[in-house]
Amino acid sequence: MRASVTLAQLRKEVNRLDNLATGATVDTLINVETIQHFDNAAVRSNLYNGLLHDYQTAALQTEAAACALNAGQAVTQAIGIAATNTIACLTVPGITAGDLVLVRAQRLPPLVLGWGWVWG
Repeated sequence: MRASVTLAQLRKEVNRLDNLATGATVDTLINVETIQHFDNAAVRSNLYNGLLHDYQTAALQTEAAACALNAGQAVTQAIGIAATNTIACLTVPGITAGDLVLVRAQRLPPLVLGWGWVWG
């Protein structure tokens, strides 16, 4: 749960920085004559470069957090499937491969619902 909240906060920061960079660009384009008249092109360029650098850093952190969250979910699902199959093999005498497929099918709906919630 904490990873999802952290990921949401990082995405909000990326969106905020994107809005700032876009706003700086629009402001520069609207006021291009004023910027040229007062020779502030270097100042505006440094401001925009700083905003883009912050945006890039935040975007990379967001992607890393998303990858970590997805990896954690995949590991959790793999452990659950392995545990379910192990319990089925240890408790049911004479279990066949078809029975294991049935056990897997019983485990599938929560996985599908979980991924549907994440990506929905």
